[in-house]
Amino acid sequence: MARGDQVYAIREIVGIPYEHHGIDCGDRTIIHYSKIGEACITRTSWQIFARGGPVYVKPQPTAFIPSVVIQRAESRLGECQYDLFFNNCEHFANWCKTGRSECTQIDSFGLRLDQIRLPAAGELANRAATTADESPEKTLQLFETALNNVAIAPTPLFPTTKKPPPRS
Repeated sequence: MARGDQVYAIREIVGIPYEHHGIDCGDRTIIHYSKIGEACITRTSWQIFARGGPVYVKPQPTAFIPSVVIQRAESRLGECQYDLFFNNCEHFANWCKTGRSECTQIDSFGLRLDQIRLPAAGELANRAATTADESPEKTLQLFETALNNVAIAPTPLFPTTKKPPPRS
């Protein structure tokens, strides 16, 4: 890993893994959206960013040179405008590295039963399957379809919602 690299660590929320992104400053610090208290862009140690896990480089086919990437990241230090759908850690890191505020995780978001590792979700699905008017197989199929449709539902809504202005 090198100065100006876009990096990520795997984290979990409600049992579902996701990538937490930031920018490697080359001095064992990372600039990223830190979600300790209010979510703000901060510069933290590598250890705080990694939370004891491995850190990976996110390859980008086209990117700014490292000094520009760091300059862009530093220009947003202290920003507290986190928005899961339009301005999250991946949006921030992609913008710093490529100039594009994008999040592939949100764009391809969907839930599958095999992704959810919460005992409560499995229990809920099983309870619905055993108490519903439909057969257990049909109920589980409907539950899984509903989870998969989470990815489909927001797509038509996003163009009609107000997005933050693009950053230059």
